Amino acid sequence: MIIILPLFSVQVFHYLPSLLPVLSPVFRASKSAQQLLAQKSFACLRSSIDSMPRLGSIELFTIERPSIRDRLRDNILPLDTERLAIRDSIAVARSRLAELEASGLHFPRKDPHYHGPAALRQYISDYSSLLAPIRLLAVEILQAIFVHPDLHGFERMGPRIITMYRRHVIGKVSHHWREVARGTPELWSSFQVKLFVYKPYPDLEGLRLRLDRSKGVPLSISFDLMPPKQVDEPERPGYTARVAETVAPFLCHAERWAHVALPLDSVSISVFAPVQDRLLRLETLAFIGAADRLSREVRIFANAPKLRFLYPGRNMNPPRNLPPLPWHQLHQVYIHWMVTAEFVAVTPKLRDIIIMGGPTFDDRQFSPTLSPPSSSPTIQKIILHGESDKSRAATKVLNHINAPQLKELFLVQCAGWDPPSIPALIQRSGCSLETLVLQGGFLRPVDLLALLSEIPTLSTLVLIDNIPNTVTNRVLDELTLTALLPGLRTFVMKAIHLFTTDTLLTMLERRMALGSPSPLINIDITLLDRDVAASNLTRFSALPGVVSTHAPPVWHIFAGSRRDWRYTDHSEL
Repeated sequence: MIIILPLFSVQVFHYLPSLLPVLSPVFRASKSAQQLLAQKSFACLRSSIDSMPRLGSIELFTIERPSIRDRLRDNILPLDTERLAIRDSIAVARSRLAELEASGLHFPRKDPHYHGPAALRQYISDYSSLLAPIRLLAVEILQAIFVHPDLHGFERMGPRIITMYRRHVIGKVSHHWREVARGTPELWSSFQVKLFVYKPYPDLEGLRLRLDRSKGVPLSISFDLMPPKQVDEPERPGYTARVAETVAPFLCHAERWAHVALPLDSVSISVFAPVQDRLLRLETLAFIGAADRLSREVRIFANAPKLRFLYPGRNMNPPRNLPPLPWHQLHQVYIHWMVTAEFVAVTPKLRDIIIMGGPTFDDRQFSPTLSPPSSSPTIQKIILHGESDKSRAATKVLNHINAPQLKELFLVQCAGWDPPSIPALIQRSGCSLETLVLQGGFLRPVDLLALLSEIPTLSTLVLIDNIPNTVTNRVLDELTLTALLPGLRTFVMKAIHLFTTDTLLTMLERRMALGSPSPLINIDITLLDRDVAASNLTRFSALPGVVSTHAPPVWHIFAGSRRDWRYTDHSEL
């Protein structure tokens, strides 16, 4: 006789061995005895099944009013008691889910406490989201959450762009997010303070509130004189008192100043005298406006142990016109090309130098005989921002620098081009240039090839937004041969250029071949307003590690590793 057992769970198989001694006599007894034994066996089996642990049958803490969905939608945080219960339930749910997945079989039950795998996963997801540690998110993520583009502005402190947040952004978020924002000091740590000449600051209480909420984090402050003071302009009546009143709340937090921009005239800068010897965190210092005779005597910044970056302003302020500064500490300066030699001479530890040109200055104002080459054994990066100066004066400043450790050279918006200046710099310095960035320049193919042939040590070449005929088929043909730039490992090109896609692909295939003695490893190429044939897309996809983004009229081709893309970061230019 065959006995059919109603198996409600896969675990019933674990109980069958204990039933076999009871069932075995059935096959030797009479028919009635068999029926009696069968009934007893079913009763024993039912009792065993009822006593088994129920997989998925657990009691989980749930939130009813408001529901979990409403809480997630409205960002309502759980109470402390609820938080503890949720944590325990999530742990139980994860444990039971692991058991169900390990067993491989599970059946629905008419049990209010039964939760299948799908329900357990949903519970873990929902209630884990309710406990998400939003307060531990990175500042950049919080900024993206709280700050809408039209509710904040940017302040340029030299080449650095500091985001200045407006206090009324907090009113644009829900109650929960508002509380989180109020408790995030980094969101209250940047200030753009207008020093009004003819009226007091309209919201001093708001400034004090922001300072209180910034707590102990470093501060970024830009003090802007409104309207700017002209050179040798007499003091406006009541101006000093109004500026002192506006600045007073910040003077109490001078130990937290990290990035500061302030007027350079003696009347304004004298108000900041109380911060002397207290600027323990100051890293970036930018001056606004021109210096006068009295401003040179203010010793506010002479003792700033962490000061590394200086922007003396756009008024060609030479070091002798500035207040006393710890020149021996500076690693980076952003200066006008006409005072480059003077700054190099007083900064023995200078690593990065950012030089700006100026279309308003005539080339005749800069005489090469006035300043012999200044030697700086520590300079590793030069960023020359020509600002579309067509006079070539900005690029000629390279003739007056001697940098034996130079590794990176950026030429940005240099409309006036002086090709011999770069090879002369390399030869005079005896440096091994590794990175060359040419952006927004007017450079002919013949000049580019002549320049590249003089830099055999180059490993990174970046060409961005130059005139269309900078890179042609001839340039790519020369780059196809490893004789030109034999050590090239990274190649970046973004612009509209007059070369064929086939020529570009041939160069990439040759330079990126696995058997090449010095293969090209990283490429980042953007092709604008170009039709790319399907056959060429196939060739692009065959490049090692290629990732292609096709969104006509822009074709972006990337291959290699993004371990170091500093040269494409325009925020420092």
